[in-house]
Amino acid sequence: MKIKVAIFSLLSLLMLFMVTSCEIFETREAEEPAGKVDWNLFPITPYQTLDNLSYAYNYNENIDRYGSILSNDFMFYFDTQDIQDYNLPTYWTKEMETEMRSLINYKMDLELQLIEDRDDIIQSDTAVIYRNYHLLLTRNPESSVFMGSMTLYLQRESDGFWRIDRWEDFRTDHNVTWGRLKYEYIPQ
Repeated sequence: MKIKVAIFSLLSLLMLFMVTSCEIFETREAEEPAGKVDWNLFPITPYQTLDNLSYAYNYNENIDRYGSILSNDFMFYFDTQDIQDYNLPTYWTKEMETEMRSLINYKMDLELQLIEDRDDIIQSDTAVIYRNYHLLLTRNPESSVFMGSMTLYLQRESDGFWRIDRWEDFRTDHNVTWGRLKYEYIPQ
């Protein structure tokens, strides 16, 4: 009889524990993501495409989206002084550009600034955007800074979205350019 009472007591305690436990089998409220990663899914203005360029570098989560802001005929033109000083190619294509971006896994902080004496040219299906850039690449434990200016030629394609068709990189002063960073990350 004492064994039956002990078993009953044990089962009662076990049932009580299960009923009052931390409700591990109940559904819970979904949590918001820790950080919001920006991206314009439908870039219907040239400036939304420019924002996406920044987002592709500032958030590694957007690496796979990077190619969507480049036209199929995209060309990146290296700075002429970089071509001479570092034996860089004159240009490269979308394939090389997207491959390069996929290989840079470091934290980056890209800032684009208006160029005071250059006004952007926005037309119905084409645009030319002029910007100075400051790109900070953080490789533990050191950081590298890349600075220069760029001219982006954009076009509105048949789907109505704006894409970068041509990108020209320019050295300012004696700074290391973004193009030089890009060339360092493409397999030779």
